[in-house]
Amino acid sequence: LRCQQLMQDTMSPLSEPPFSSHHLTQPRLSGFTREFNSPDVSCLDTRVRCVTESTHAPHHRQYDTMPAQLNELLPGFTQALRDAQDILFEVGLTALHVVLEDSPNVVVDLIGLPIDALVESKESLPSGATSATVHRFVKYSASREAPTSTPNTSTIAFEAHTDGTWFTVIPCSHVAGLEVASPTGKGWCSPEVQGQKGLDVAVLTGDFLQSITQYDFPSAVHRVVRPCVGSAARVSAPLLLRPSPAYRAACKAADERARKDRRARNK
Repeated sequence: LRCQQLMQDTMSPLSEPPFSSHHLTQPRLSGFTREFNSPDVSCLDTRVRCVTESTHAPHHRQYDTMPAQLNELLPGFTQALRDAQDILFEVGLTALHVVLEDSPNVVVDLIGLPIDALVESKESLPSGATSATVHRFVKYSASREAPTSTPNTSTIAFEAHTDGTWFTVIPCSHVAGLEVASPTGKGWCSPEVQGQKGLDVAVLTGDFLQSITQYDFPSAVHRVVRPCVGSAARVSAPLLLRPSPAYRAACKAADERARKDRRARNK
């Protein structure tokens, strides 16, 4: 609710700091706040930034939550946010271990990195660097039209899509709206209707997991339906667990080795 108030009243003062050189290879938004398809859907991205020299022991390191204005606008919010991020990050990292340790078609050996290095924990951030992983808050205003048996363009807030993540970890919102496509492509299910609000999370597979497991774990196709007319707005707080710069660099190196091998074979 406090985040919803923030997005309603104080989005305009928020801006993004200069890029960190450590972060230049990561796709990122041009700002911390934006609108999606319409002014009825607004978004606030938060990221962890290391502010302590990397020579310090992990338990002595200090972190900011970006945008830095959050703590000023909502005193005490950033600490609660970091606690939530730590929990969601551990859920996503645990899921990654389970999948990659058991999937027979994982190509991680080509990358040459341990599983923990595929994602960027806050402890691994160099001083001044901002994490690639994003904790996103999205506010979906209620639909202006009466509900129908089949969602249409006016009642769907976010069209069907997949995420460029390992996993997207989504706490069940108090106002349901997340829908995940059936693996058969026939119909949709609503994890938030089935889950306990404030306790359960939905863990959705992303594009990078699909790639590294060679489609053993395809990306979860999902969409968001607007709250019904007269309902409260829906606020969702997904953690987008994204690849580390080390993984991206290793992928580029592996691609280059493969190109050299192909050239050698063709000679």
